[in-house]
Amino acid sequence: TAPVTDYNLTYSISLEASDGEESAVKSTQLKVIGENTGGGDGICADIPEFEPGQYEPDAQVTYQGSLYEAERWTDAELTPADPYSGWVWIGSCTE
Repeated sequence: TAPVTDYNLTYSISLEASDGEESAVKSTQLKVIGENTGGGDGICADIPEFEPGQYEPDAQVTYQGSLYEAERWTDAELTPADPYSGWVWIGSCTE
């Protein structure tokens, strides 16, 4: 059982193996989805979690436990919480 988190967290995991002469490295990322980040009841029901990329006007996403709506084409490099990203905060998913 994983610990409860407030929002989505991404962990990078790397493994390096060596026999003294040769070595190999394997890396991967693990995304842990916390509670109250979307879905469920209330205003965030059936709203997808934010994924990096560009969204069209009126798109809705959840991000770190809040609901956001795109007021214009969003900036692909910015999250909904970043200033001037094109996202408007609608409300908390937990209220």
